[in-house]
Order: sequence, then C-alpha cells, then structure tokens
Amino acid sequence: MIRRPPRSTPSNSSAASDVYKRQSHTWTNIQDNPRATLLFFEPPVISFELRCFVEIHTDDIIHEFVNAQHDVYHKPDIPAWGKRPAYLFKIEEIYDNSATQKGFGNRIY
Repeated sequence: MIRRPPRSTPSNSSAASDVYKRQSHTWTNIQDNPRATLLFFEPPVISFELRCFVEIHTDDIIHEFVNAQHDVYHKPDIPAWGKRPAYLFKIEEIYDNSATQKGFGNRIY
C-alpha cells in the first residue's frame, strides 16, 4: 500500500542515537520495528485502531517544526530540542473497532 521511505534518522552508531537510546525505550523499539498501532477509545462503545509506520526525525525541518510548535504551548527551550526527537506517524490502515453495527473490526481506510 505505502512503500517504506528511507530512514530519516542517523545510523545506530551516531552520537544522537546513543543519547536517544539512553532516554527512552520508544527510540529503541521504533528503531527495531518502525510499525505502531494507536488506539482511540471512548467508553463505552467507540474504538478506533490506526496502524502506522513511524519515522523518527532528529535534525531536519520536521524536527524543528515539531519542537517549535511544542514551545508555543510550553516554556520555550531551544537548547532542549536536541534531546527531543520528533515521531511522525504515517497512517496506513484505520479500523473501526466500535461496538456498533458498522464497527467490530471494519477497515475504513
């Protein structure tokens, strides 16, 4: 459906990669498997599942934009941007898992 783009992250041997690996297991998990599932649930019946491909951005325009947007709503801290990778989730499939007639695992995208 959607072909896999080249990785937008530095190689595993880079200094940036080492920093992110120490900070969070998310970095390591996405490096090992760039697939993710996001679940949206509104009790008692509404539920959607988004299957995604994940890109990690650490030193490009997407990284700058996401961190700048973050700083609009929180205390600006440009020096901290190097410690905050940007995760971009590219949606490949959406399922309606709601407990309704149209739900129950119906693929809607």
